[in-house]
Amino acid sequence: MLRYLLKRILSLIAVLVGMSVLTFWLTHLIPANPARLMAGQQASAEQVAEIARKFHLDRPLVEQYFYYSKGVLQGDFGNSMTTRRPVLADLEEFFPATAELTVASLVIILLLGVPSGLLAAARRNGWFDRLNFAGSLVAVSMPAFWLGLLLQLYFYRYLDWLPVGGRLAIEDIEPDRVTGFLTVDSLLAGDLETFRSALLHLVLPSVTLAAGSVAIVFRMTRASAGSVLRSTYVRAARSRGISERAVMIRHVAPNAVLPAITVIGLQIGVIISGSVIVESIFSWPGIGLYMVNAIKYLDYQAIVGVTIVVSAVFVLCNLLVDVLYIAVNPQMRGRMI
Repeated sequence: MLRYLLKRILSLIAVLVGMSVLTFWLTHLIPANPARLMAGQQASAEQVAEIARKFHLDRPLVEQYFYYSKGVLQGDFGNSMTTRRPVLADLEEFFPATAELTVASLVIILLLGVPSGLLAAARRNGWFDRLNFAGSLVAVSMPAFWLGLLLQLYFYRYLDWLPVGGRLAIEDIEPDRVTGFLTVDSLLAGDLETFRSALLHLVLPSVTLAAGSVAIVFRMTRASAGSVLRSTYVRAARSRGISERAVMIRHVAPNAVLPAITVIGLQIGVIISGSVIVESIFSWPGIGLYMVNAIKYLDYQAIVGVTIVVSAVFVLCNLLVDVLYIAVNPQMRGRMI
């Protein structure tokens, strides 16, 4: 097990290095002068040259990457040209919002995708199975930007049930920052009204972000559970008079969830990438919206910084999913010993 983890960690480091090299190279292919962007359009040629020397922008691209990597290893991601602050400080401010949205989306995926897949497999070709299969087809085919606008139109404009965007209402006071999750921080502060507001603001963006993944997890769980239901040991359990409910809980669910774990791990990357669109639609102040603004103003340091952090989160989540898969799968545990 330890050898496996060491191999995975080394491969993750290689992935992060490769991603940083690729992103750094692609951002510098854009025909623009970073020193001019940092200095401003009114700056003189001497001022632009001074900024280029200060940040090593006058050096070859390989040498620029060396200086940047050295700074990253020391916790310095450079300064953002849009916020005029260290990129690391911006990430510390905006990342908790994206993390809260991602966790809420994963909760929706787990609560809807896995149980509905198990029930659909147990009642195969019934009305519940057909309804969910059709719904999954619609959800996986629906673009996130279109679904988000549709939910805003229906639940905010017509029904006035849910807020249109943001993390809190204008009149709400943000609780003291402990975790960065407004729902958690408001509970820690004992402010139930702010908690209710934060929870309501979280509903539409998290549903929009989770819709496509719920459909994929539902299909995978349904297919896996259907295969388990046709297995020999399930037929033997039924022949001993075990109730159908007990068969599903004891035999089908634990084995059917294993492939779903892998799919959920892959969906984390889909959720994080989809947050760029969803956060823009719902004015959600996370790193997705931060990335959009960075791209709009060609903020090189912010673009590369967000890419590295998101890549690190994604590969770490996949490592955790693999470890969880090994922990719940006795066969895999035996191979790793």
